[in-house]
Amino acid sequence: ISEPCTPKEESRCANVTSGDKLLCKKCNKKLGRRACPEQACLNCCSDVKCPAHLEGRKGRKQRTALLEGTSEISILAAQKRELALQPGVFREPAFHFIGETLTIWNLTEYFANSKWRDDALRKSRQRNSRSGNPGANAVLSKRKTGSRRKRFKTVMDALYQKSLEKSDNSS
Repeated sequence: ISEPCTPKEESRCANVTSGDKLLCKKCNKKLGRRACPEQACLNCCSDVKCPAHLEGRKGRKQRTALLEGTSEISILAAQKRELALQPGVFREPAFHFIGETLTIWNLTEYFANSKWRDDALRKSRQRNSRSGNPGANAVLSKRKTGSRRKRFKTVMDALYQKSLEKSDNSS
């Protein structure tokens, strides 16, 4: 807070408002800074390295970058928007962006491992023999059947046959 003015200094003291701020010496409209070598406001200060207006210039630069879309946050947001999925690409409606999904296990990799494949077939045969379905072990044809269970079994058997062919070819 400034000290009281004498009658001789009254014209100069009329510009003082409080603390380190005073009216701009150039435009007399906005508040200037005492620490500014020109004692000017941010708009009128021509010194680029002015320590009093350094923070104000940084803030103004950030605001303009944000409005122009050149800030880091704006660029990251634009990249994220590019990864947006069109509705209906996946059956799961909760997927909104590419990269939100992951592969828990891959069926082709599962059948490529002969140990896992043989174990799955053994368990499947045991389950089918317990249910009393004698033709369950036979491989179905590739034609599309009406039941979802039958279509699934057809696909699984086809993948199994492919994995057998791959393992025979690699041996």
